Amino acid sequence: MRKATLLSLTLIALTLSMTVGCTDNKSEPALAANTASAVQSPGLTPAVGGTGSPAAGSTSVPDSAAETSTGSDPSITIDSNYSARTTDCAGRDVVIEGQANTIGLTGTCGTVAIGGRFNTVTVETANTIKITGNSSTVIAETVGAIRLDDAAFITVNWVNGAGGNEPTVSGNSKASTVNKISGQEYENRMRP
Repeated sequence: MRKATLLSLTLIALTLSMTVGCTDNKSEPALAANTASAVQSPGLTPAVGGTGSPAAGSTSVPDSAAETSTGSDPSITIDSNYSARTTDCAGRDVVIEGQANTIGLTGTCGTVAIGGRFNTVTVETANTIKITGNSSTVIAETVGAIRLDDAAFITVNWVNGAGGNEPTVSGNSKASTVNKISGQEYENRMRP
């Protein structure tokens, strides 16, 4: 009888240790059920709505959208994964390195460089959108130049070019599209 009790307690302890290890598994984060509702007001703090919690399966680190200095004008770096946020560019450059994010960039941005994968980025105004990652979608209201550098499976939709001209499109990419859309289409895509 003592062996059966000891065996049962060992199995329970083993099961609990495996369960505890699974709740904080950062090797395969789970996508939040509704990331569209997790948009925050402008700023550089993590989004609310459960996507930044380890229990929700996120690998993002609190305050992962950090300002880094590039001379006198700081740039914005977003390196989180599976998060949703809105950030005011305030004339700065933006670097997006994470994956599977929903990013809203308001105001006027310098260069928006997207190197991660599976990101959805909405931009009010950007001088340049440069994409080096794969499988991302960008919707821009106004953009001056679009660069697709070795990117694949990219979709860029834009409404206006800077200064009333069409944006210049350059670079090499595979299976990517760049489309002009109407202001109404832009507004429809912006609504939840």
